[in-house]
Amino acid sequence: MAKIKNKCWNEIGVFGDKSCESLNEYLHCKYCPVYTNAAKEFFEREVPPEFINSWTLDITRRKETIEKGNLSVTIFRLGDELLAVLTDAIVVAVAVKPVHFVPFRTNRTFRGLVNLDGELLLCYSLENLLGISRNGRETVEENEDYAVYKRMIAVKGANEKLVFEVDEVVGVTKISSDSMTELPATAKKADEIFSQGIFHLNDKSVALLDEHRVCESFRSTLKFQ
Repeated sequence: MAKIKNKCWNEIGVFGDKSCESLNEYLHCKYCPVYTNAAKEFFEREVPPEFINSWTLDITRRKETIEKGNLSVTIFRLGDELLAVLTDAIVVAVAVKPVHFVPFRTNRTFRGLVNLDGELLLCYSLENLLGISRNGRETVEENEDYAVYKRMIAVKGANEKLVFEVDEVVGVTKISSDSMTELPATAKKADEIFSQGIFHLNDKSVALLDEHRVCESFRSTLKFQ
């Protein structure tokens, strides 16, 4: 590769000791014809063979395709179970808030009302709906490397927003709809009945909940018997 011999801008120019007499006329090296011509010489130089060979190998090399997921899901933990909902269905995930009792309405599944950012929303017990035991976990769990905080998640169903509490929000990831395992028609477990399918994350099974089915079931608990 040809090198520019006279780099006066680094010696007597603005990048050097600024002793060049031409600075009085051009104020900065970038306006000087010497600097401009050096730039033209640099970009018009002959391309070295090794550079061409390197790029040729890169361009002709067989490309590896990486399958990207088409579904964004938010994963959370309830007891010892990993569950997920579509990220688009989540309104917000916040720290646990007080739940206000509703006379003649609060029951094992419907917990009451919760205030999220000035909006009163219906709060439900997802563990009771799915039949999952939370083992009386505390609000903050001490892990070997970090503390795990409970969260309240607000999701939007067909016509309204509902809230439920989880033991931990694991995070957001993308999965492929083709990677999900369909549930058998004979599924009897509650978390299976309310699931769209099962996918795997780090060798662990995660049930993707159908938020519309969950919300409909939550609402049915408020009807008078």
